[in-house]
Amino acid sequence: MRNLEPSLDKLYSFIPQADKLNASVSSVNVGWHIEHSLLVITKIIETVAKSDPNKYQWKFDFKRSFVFLFGKFPRGKANAPEIVIPKQLEQPNYDALFASTRSAIKNLENAKPNQYFTHPIFGKLNKQHTFVMLDIHTNHHLKIIEDIISQTEVCKYVRSLETTITELREDVQSGFEKNTYQLQFQHENYEKRIEELERDLEDAVFFKEIYREGVLKSKTFYCLKNSNGELYKYLFNVTAIFATWEEASFVAKHITDPGYEVQIYTGE
Repeated sequence: MRNLEPSLDKLYSFIPQADKLNASVSSVNVGWHIEHSLLVITKIIETVAKSDPNKYQWKFDFKRSFVFLFGKFPRGKANAPEIVIPKQLEQPNYDALFASTRSAIKNLENAKPNQYFTHPIFGKLNKQHTFVMLDIHTNHHLKIIEDIISQTEVCKYVRSLETTITELREDVQSGFEKNTYQLQFQHENYEKRIEELERDLEDAVFFKEIYREGVLKSKTFYCLKNSNGELYKYLFNVTAIFATWEEASFVAKHITDPGYEVQIYTGE
């Protein structure tokens, strides 16, 4: 059986960032994804606990087999039932939610092997398959949360660079108007600093767009990996993933770290 505890621990660690939102990744915030993940676990287990194991019968299902094999759900392809959609009318009591979720998982561990719930797409899932589905679903939302936070931080970095450049240009203009030796010296230094910041800004925007393309639009992702199996990462320790082989190759040629080669990204 899958151990859901590591995923729950990771969900819990994102509570301080519950209010973060990035509409380019998801229309709802981090807190929504946390609460939804917990609701799915508890409501499904409630259904399993009420089921009659004598009524379970295994049937082959291609979609289920595909998702279970690769351990991933496609994004934006399914609508959650109303019962597991967070209302977000007030700040949730996360400690209570996590406690009830862990209690529900204990109940699932004690369930009979053929107690089940009926998934709208995958059909009847017994105890073992329920654990697998819950694990995949929880990690699906964990990845969305990570993308929300990563892209939010990159966007903040881009905005901070833009603000700094604007402020420096205002200081430069002030130096021209007052035409003092001291401000003229500042102007010469500021121009060099502005050039550096603009290069940083260009790189940041470039990486932000590549990251967004890779995460949101591509069915096959690419990454850069060295001989030690380490993935190339850029701003804020975000793994560099790309929508096309050409984009990945371009970055591989221009990064300062040698020895990285383009490979298909498998989600590790």
